[in-house]
Amino acid sequence: MSTPPSQLTEAIENAEGFRSHAYWDSIGQVWTVGYGQTGHGIGPTTVVTRQEAMQWLVEDEDALITGLTAALPWSAKLSRPRFGALVDAAYNLGLADLLAFHEALSAMQAEDWVGAVVGFRDSLWYRQVPHRVDAVSYMVVFSEWLEDYPDADQMALLEKALH
Repeated sequence: MSTPPSQLTEAIENAEGFRSHAYWDSIGQVWTVGYGQTGHGIGPTTVVTRQEAMQWLVEDEDALITGLTAALPWSAKLSRPRFGALVDAAYNLGLADLLAFHEALSAMQAEDWVGAVVGFRDSLWYRQVPHRVDAVSYMVVFSEWLEDYPDADQMALLEKALH
């Protein structure tokens, strides 16, 4: 997967939202702008257009796809929605922090989708951004693209699958 599918870009775009002016992310404790982007020389006076932020988003996705495939070669064999869920998680957490989810990733490698989600949910990440983790979890369990947070019916299906 060299170019991110539009479903992945839309999922991240929807989850992050767009801000043209830099803001202090109190969770990550970094200056953030655009679609939740950090780095890129972002500071307190940074202002970006949607076009610039979208370019950064696609570049960041490409880098995460390359990094995930290198760090977890088995991930390239996942369905596109499940691989996309990992890219989305890495975008939100950072690749290094995603790779620290050893049990969840081992479960995914073993195709234990429920075990993977249990691992993702048993974390500070879930306590900080539960809706984001629920969206990733839905894609992992059902191998279906979810371009926004799960609605009530989707959450009911997810909870049923987890119990």
